Amino acid sequence: MKKGLVFWLSFVFFILIFNINISKAGIWDLPSKYLDRVYELFPEAKPPLEVKYLAHITIPSRGFEIFNYEVLSKGEKVGVVTRIRSLYKEGPSKWIDILVRYKNGKVYKIANLHTPGPNEPYSFDPIYMFYEGKDPTSLQIPMLIISSGLGAGVRLSKVKPSVPRPPKGHVLDLHNKILIPGAKLPNLKVTDVYGRVFDTEKYMNKKLIFIFTDAQCSLCTQMIKATKEFLKKFTPGEDVTIVYIVGAKPKEAINYAKMLGLNDGFVIADTYDQLYKLFKIPFKPYALMFDNGVLKYNAIWLGKKKYMGILYVFLKGNE
Repeated sequence: MKKGLVFWLSFVFFILIFNINISKAGIWDLPSKYLDRVYELFPEAKPPLEVKYLAHITIPSRGFEIFNYEVLSKGEKVGVVTRIRSLYKEGPSKWIDILVRYKNGKVYKIANLHTPGPNEPYSFDPIYMFYEGKDPTSLQIPMLIISSGLGAGVRLSKVKPSVPRPPKGHVLDLHNKILIPGAKLPNLKVTDVYGRVFDTEKYMNKKLIFIFTDAQCSLCTQMIKATKEFLKKFTPGEDVTIVYIVGAKPKEAINYAKMLGLNDGFVIADTYDQLYKLFKIPFKPYALMFDNGVLKYNAIWLGKKKYMGILYVFLKGNE
């Protein structure tokens, strides 16, 4: 009895000291120390402000979690604030922790919850300021290209030239570097993550869609979901085989397949990007559509509407 009383007294003391809220919202509450940042995002609201938990989602494959909170002023709702926090424990990404106020589908204002210090040097404030006033979804593709290009530039900047300098006015023809419509389906025989053998020889007379994806690519997820949605709504029962080429180790590829429900086709773990190179894919997300062993379309993700248009022409022709 005495031990039980000591336990409960200790528990209450722990709650009081660390200001833990164990009501309905529980551990998802926004810590009171960040309330001043909420005031910064809603300068038009009259104090005192109250912040109530609405929803939470964790996306391990993307490395972040999102919390939504309702902001109240004297009992009346003045808006919603979103907290976006990194799941990483090491490296620069660990310092990503922000409160965002959206307005009309755009980033109205961002409050950085991480304050850089002597041992925490990373500051993303200039990047956050760049997004304010813009639709973040419209910037996904250009930011992906910029980040990928800068990353490739780090490696290529160390490469010494092995060929003479090109003549003035020379233009690199990328058609010689990527598969273009009319290219033949490469010979390929590989075992997918579920132990099933995929052999292109058996699909030379059928329609094939290869989707090149990566476990860390949000745009890839959009392409996959659009493909599944299109096949379900517009072409049920269509004789088409989907092959997902996932840039990940087998276990990671299996988890990725489970998360996105990739049970409608082959799932191949391309750990070292061997197939990525075999098919001469310039970047991800990317889809190749073959019919009767011939490439019909290179599908780059430029939004759901354009991508579904390509799928329609590929599967239904000019009907």
